[in-house]
Amino acid sequence: KEDDLASLKACVASAAFDIPLQKPKSTASCTELFVNGPVLTSNSDMMMVFGGNSICKALANTATAARDMILVDEWCEWERNVLRPNANASSTNTATKNKIHLSKLEEALENHMTVLETGLTAADICIVLTLYKLYSSSEEEEE
Repeated sequence: KEDDLASLKACVASAAFDIPLQKPKSTASCTELFVNGPVLTSNSDMMMVFGGNSICKALANTATAARDMILVDEWCEWERNVLRPNANASSTNTATKNKIHLSKLEEALENHMTVLETGLTAADICIVLTLYKLYSSSEEEEE
């Protein structure tokens, strides 16, 4: 499910960037606005962020330099608009396109273990968890 992946991204980002998550005292305002999915609110409830990539990026902002945020945004958009929609390729043509898209990722990871040389970012978490979802769902299909 998409909400499970979004929650997983929020939890991994919380652990990776050492920012604890708490359940809100009252979720009434959240459920009125958003029926499904995780929501990140500020202490004053004045700011809300929802969606796995957005929550992950918000938590990572404290650890990522401002100059790197543009690149992080580009990679998160790539994950959302290219990797995620093509993740469940069934036709040979789509599978070939996926190889091309993954080659872009392979190039970025050629000399280091993260998409940016500066270290772990929200983009890495979003990409890895989407690939994990793809891998785990393909294993389930084989069984």
